[in-house]
Amino acid sequence: MRVVMYLRAAVDSGGAIDAQRAVLSRHLADRGWRAAGEYTDVGDGCAAARRPGLAMLLDRIRTPGDVDAVAVTGLDRLSRDPAELLDLHRGLASAGVTLVSAAQPDVEEALGVLSVVTGYTSWADSRWTQRPRHLPVAGHHRPRHRELGESR
Repeated sequence: MRVVMYLRAAVDSGGAIDAQRAVLSRHLADRGWRAAGEYTDVGDGCAAARRPGLAMLLDRIRTPGDVDAVAVTGLDRLSRDPAELLDLHRGLASAGVTLVSAAQPDVEEALGVLSVVTGYTSWADSRWTQRPRHLPVAGHHRPRHRELGESR
């Protein structure tokens, strides 16, 4: 199994990259796999399009048969944006590359749940824009003015 590791941290002052590397190395060794490469990004949590290590990894998977799996310590290392994470997963899958996470043993189940939540959120957002403006927002009602002496 040809597995490449993807490591990402906002800053590496505390050895976050080394810690991720150690976790993934153990995770791969436990399965009898070896790392066939490593891609690293250090910097703020910017979008995938602005991460050079991820861009190089995505370029590499375009070569058919070169990579069987991409390993991350957790799905949030690939992306914290649910829609972006799902897009990255689709891109890997379409290239025949499996996503492996040390923190989420069943990546497909985790992404399936994320897909449902993301789909519901998109649906709810579209419904929100269709809400007639004269109706109050649920949970945000205006208290009715009471006349002096009026009971509740």
